Parts: sequence; structure tokens; C-alpha cells
Amino acid sequence: PFGILITAIPTLFAGSHLLTNLLLLKGFSALFFLGSSYLIYSITASLKPEIAISSTVIFAWNPYVQLEYIVNSHNDIIMIFFLLLGLFAFMKKWHVAAFALVLLSCLIKYAILPVLPLFFINGILYHTTIKSKLAYVLFVSIATIILLAAFFLPFWAGPQTFTSFF
Repeated sequence: PFGILITAIPTLFAGSHLLTNLLLLKGFSALFFLGSSYLIYSITASLKPEIAISSTVIFAWNPYVQLEYIVNSHNDIIMIFFLLLGLFAFMKKWHVAAFALVLLSCLIKYAILPVLPLFFINGILYHTTIKSKLAYVLFVSIATIILLAAFFLPFWAGPQTFTSFF
């Protein structure tokens, strides 16, 4: 549901003009592509600075990646952007934000869903006291409820809303 809502943003500006809508959608994908490239650089620069530029170039100059994500405007690049943003937040030790960003990535495409428990479990293992673990679980639960309600509510059609998921 988040993927549908976020890719509708260019349509708000283009209205019913098809060419404008198409160009804005490709530009929108290009922005997420550039953002993902920057996040790849930032993440690798903090982990292993000597490979930061080469890892970014491998992603950003890959013709297949450019074709699929910019020319074809697949929403996978938006999913990858939020996953990388979640990884970036995780590296900054913002565990609740990291979980929420990966959950947003899952709400674009469900392919990332198996990664979500890893962020949750690691967030629990990071906290040392029972109080901080419970606070983390509480904040993650609240964030999950808010995000799921915010992005499934516009499409709610009863229990059959989830039939495509199952």
C-alpha cells in the first residue's frame, strides 16, 4: 500500500496529462536511485572507506540497474531506498527508526518481509536492560500499528483486503 501511495505523488502534479505524468514518474524514480546511490556510499564509507566509491560506482553505473529503476520506473528502487535508509539508521543505532523504515520498505513490496525480524531481534539484543528492551518493543509495536493503520486504511475493504497477500 505504501508503494501505491508514494508512486501517486507525481500524478498529483501532472494531473491527467500522460506525458508529464510519465516524465515525472521517471524523475521520481531517478531521485530514489540517486538517494540509494548516496546511501550505498555513506554505508560503505563508514564500514570500509576504501571501497566506498567503487561500491557506489558498481551500483550507480550498472546499465541494468539504470534501465530497470529509471527507464522502467520500477518501484523496487523505492523499496531499496527505504531498506538502505533503514540500514543507515541501524548503523547510527536508531533501532526503532531502522525497524520503521524497513517496515515501510516491506509496505512497498513484501519481498523484504523476511529481513524485518532480523532488525527486530537485533534491536532487542542491542539493548542490555530489561527496561530498555521493553521500551524498544513498545516503541516498535506503536510504530508498526501506526504505519499499518496509516497505509492499509485507505485501501481497506474488509478482510478481503489481505487476499492478495495470502
